[in-house]
Amino acid sequence: MCSRFISGGVVLLGLDLSHADLGGLALTILITTVSTCGLGLLMGSLALITVNVMFINNFVYFLLLIFSGANVPIAQLPAWMQAVSSILPLTRGIATGRLLVAGTGLAGVTPLLWGELGIGLAYGLLGYLLFTAFEVEAKRRGTLEIF
Repeated sequence: MCSRFISGGVVLLGLDLSHADLGGLALTILITTVSTCGLGLLMGSLALITVNVMFINNFVYFLLLIFSGANVPIAQLPAWMQAVSSILPLTRGIATGRLLVAGTGLAGVTPLLWGELGIGLAYGLLGYLLFTAFEVEAKRRGTLEIF
């Protein structure tokens, strides 16, 4: 299945993976997934205190597309946006993936991967703490089962 996905991406997008470290790329995808799950936990905790959680989630999604370097290179962003992108998950994962596809070895991107994992764990910890606090508040207000 994975080889079909990779070969499909290569054929459709013209991606050259001849210099890529595929093991490093798989590790990058795994760490970036964990990192964005931390942000997802933080966003999910907001569902306990607000009715408009889908609006917030979509807003954060579009901010990630702009600030993470997925659509606009970070170097082209204003300085304040570059500062914001440095504290968001996904930013280092995208940069790492691009470097690995360009031929950089796993050793050359290890600091970026550690940074991505650290950001993700920080968001996950914050999400967990807010979830427990918001859960108590939602039980107190009787809004835990509002949906």
